[in-house]
Amino acid sequence: VIAKISRGWGMGRLLRYLVGPGQANEHTNQRVIATWDGAPHLHQPPRTGSVCGFDVRALTEDLNDPALAAGVPLQPAPGVNDTRRRGPVWHCSLRNAPADRVLSDEEWTEVVEDLLDRTGLAGRDDPGACRWVAVRHAEDHVHVAVMLVRQDTSRRVHPWRDYLRAREVCREAERRFGLTWTAPADLPSGVYIAKLV
Repeated sequence: VIAKISRGWGMGRLLRYLVGPGQANEHTNQRVIATWDGAPHLHQPPRTGSVCGFDVRALTEDLNDPALAAGVPLQPAPGVNDTRRRGPVWHCSLRNAPADRVLSDEEWTEVVEDLLDRTGLAGRDDPGACRWVAVRHAEDHVHVAVMLVRQDTSRRVHPWRDYLRAREVCREAERRFGLTWTAPADLPSGVYIAKLV
């Protein structure tokens, strides 16, 4: 399993891409599979006739609420360059190898919850943590979008060592689900290693 993490702005824009058709209509069966409140069925964006194909406004508002309550800007200040890393939106895609079996939504949810727990963004026993959503639009990967503001204290969250923690999660998922091993942290990311059985 390979994790790719980025930071930025515009939760709505990210969600429109994740549940939309993709760049070449490659996104299929788009759906929310897990959420911060354990109720993904309540956060499924309804289908519309828009370019995206879904109305993500309610889900965007739900995820943005803690930031708005805290006065955290949702867009960079006008005229400020290269501010993508400072944005309050944390995005991680998790992908398994092409030869691996297809993981169920429940299995991907386990991986996502482990990721959020280990990174400290949303611990399993922390109901006031960051709001997040996991979206699946392909058989081999899932995306996680997190608003980096705590719900209970309205404090900004600054992930620390999230790349290392994500790597640990990937290795654990490979072991637990019998997936293709990937390169350890000291090798280039994106390298799949054949299993020696």
